Amino acid sequence: MTTTDDINALLDDADEQIGVAQALHDPALSDEKERRRFRTRVKNVLENQRSALDYLSVGITEKYGKPNGLIYYPLGQSEQDFAAQMDGKMPGVAAARPDIADAIKRHQPYLQTHEWLRQLNQLTREHKHNRLAVQMVRETYLCRVIEKRTGAYVAWQGLNLLPGRIESMGGTIELRPNPNRKPASPLLFELAGPTGFMVFGVPVDTETQQPIPSPELDVQKGPIELWYFATPHLPVVVGIRDFQRGVREAITDIVHVAPL
Repeated sequence: MTTTDDINALLDDADEQIGVAQALHDPALSDEKERRRFRTRVKNVLENQRSALDYLSVGITEKYGKPNGLIYYPLGQSEQDFAAQMDGKMPGVAAARPDIADAIKRHQPYLQTHEWLRQLNQLTREHKHNRLAVQMVRETYLCRVIEKRTGAYVAWQGLNLLPGRIESMGGTIELRPNPNRKPASPLLFELAGPTGFMVFGVPVDTETQQPIPSPELDVQKGPIELWYFATPHLPVVVGIRDFQRGVREAITDIVHVAPL
């Protein structure tokens, strides 16, 4: 097997484990046995995601750099720190291929778009050294808006949509498009319209926290219980799905510059 095969195997397995974790989420709220299974699946996902980045670094360093000692994916805490991290974790790569270092620099935890990478690293450290990371149950408000014609949906929880701003209590917005939607269809979610927010082209009433009634939409709303990581304060299933997407995008971008 090649390094690419190993990386794909890790991430494919993580996809399967995420599916299992999603199925275990609600039973784990009330059943201790299911809770242990849920936490174990989450631990496996996090470790696979972090390992995929490290496998990438090993493969690149062996091909383009000067392997020496343990090799890990470099995680700079600032732009100034990145060069030292790159040389220490992937020796010789930056000197031989500055373009590869630039690609890796695009995926660093100090970037505002890559806060997820800092969170992933924090959680994998906790799982490795402190047994299973502490998780907690929170009751939060969910609103899911489904486009009847296509099944596409927008869901938000832990948020308060206010005129001109979004107030977050550790919440998220989830967008699930349908590939069969026509390109000219309204955006799933946008900061526009008379109230400042629109879903599927329909304004959101900030008083009711749901779209103005429309025959095109089905609205499901109410309080729900979700598992959250204690630190960082993220919904567990949404968090590991976001990490998975981020890891895949980072690896695809870097391998485009540094074929393995």
